[in-house]
Amino acid sequence: MNLRSFAVGMAAAATLGFVSCSSDSTSPDTNNNGGNNNTNTKNYMPFTKGSAWVYDDVALDTLTGERIPASLAQETDSITAVGTVAGRADAYTLQTFRAGLSTDTTIMAKTTNTFDQYIETPLVSSFTETQAEWRSIVDFTKDNLTVLNTDLANITLIETELQGFPVTVKASGKLIINTKKGGTATLTINGASVAAQEYIVETSIDGTLSGVVSFAGNPITLPAGFFNPFKATIIARYWFADNIGIVKYKEEPYSIGASWNATKLFSFDVPAGSQVQKVLGRERTLVRYTLAK
Repeated sequence: MNLRSFAVGMAAAATLGFVSCSSDSTSPDTNNNGGNNNTNTKNYMPFTKGSAWVYDDVALDTLTGERIPASLAQETDSITAVGTVAGRADAYTLQTFRAGLSTDTTIMAKTTNTFDQYIETPLVSSFTETQAEWRSIVDFTKDNLTVLNTDLANITLIETELQGFPVTVKASGKLIINTKKGGTATLTINGASVAAQEYIVETSIDGTLSGVVSFAGNPITLPAGFFNPFKATIIARYWFADNIGIVKYKEEPYSIGASWNATKLFSFDVPAGSQVQKVLGRERTLVRYTLAK
């Protein structure tokens, strides 16, 4: 059974928008008491058309979490347009360029207190069409924010084979994205020390898998309980610095696994089994930036 398509979908769910990096040391945030702050006095998103940030982008090993030097590449993020998108007149278009070619586009906006993105339903949009909408990814006045809490129903994840028969595997359950305030960090950017605040975005799906087997052209549902309960979690960390933006991004490596119990399928004895898909992490480090006036 191949979980690659689902792994790609989970990665897309975790990678929510504008990312950049740099790091030195991290310390606990003594103001993170689980409550809310009334106002945000930091300019964590100094977005202006023409502003650009250059990063070193590197993959992280699935076993050790260490950087993979051979994967290192440089990318440039640039705000190329400002205008109205889906009712938001303050929408910014950010494009990512690698070797001069555009590789990604992110639509985002900001308020005094929030960092917003115009996105489809994470994970679900990797497998079926969904309507994009504005979502607040971070609220700087809150120590905890529920970005999304929704039910999944029979989302097709995998088209594969079992004992030589075509199988469609579907997922149902709860998809939750939470953002919480983390620690503070002192970062070095272009030789200067800056203070940054961490926010942690956790994407998780907790539910069940089901399957339909095509036997002689006829769809037959696998018996209930064939698959064991399913759970996957991705953690992405963002660090914001005043008058710079997001100055660090790190997506932790993670694994996605499916397991099933021994059963009889038609006249075949299917042994218990499992498959795990390990997904590389990612880290981006800010090299330099230019803020347009």
